[in-house]
Amino acid sequence: VTFDPSRQSVVFESARGLSTEGSMPCLYCRGQLVIPVQIDGHPLWFTLDTGASHSSLNDVGLGALPGGRQRAREAMRRVYTPGGFGRLVRQLRQVSCRVGDGLFELPDVPVVVRAVPSPFPVHGVLGVDVLARCRVTIASGRCRITLLEK
Repeated sequence: VTFDPSRQSVVFESARGLSTEGSMPCLYCRGQLVIPVQIDGHPLWFTLDTGASHSSLNDVGLGALPGGRQRAREAMRRVYTPGGFGRLVRQLRQVSCRVGDGLFELPDVPVVVRAVPSPFPVHGVLGVDVLARCRVTIASGRCRITLLEK
């Protein structure tokens, strides 16, 4: 499957696989596709979520970042979740996110409490704020994320 915001398309094809060059492993865990990302240079695992308006960390991800808990600042922000909405009370400012061949400077990353823990250490969610700027191809346990031209 390929998600391509520049063409406003989602394409399903027979799996051909992706070469290891230019792609990364992806895992299917409890109904979520999880990929490796780097947040401020630290490797973490994020869920791909095209329904999330913003990328976010969870409490596990915040704890996995060196100094993450000290960097988190109070904020009042409404967060929409499948169960409704809540008020966000923490976020990180000026976060660097590397995924695939793209480097994204995110002005703020909310810390969202996730109700269901995962057996795999999922650290956050990669939302549309990043995914809308990328072409994403998923095939045979691998994922290629390519930054779209501006």
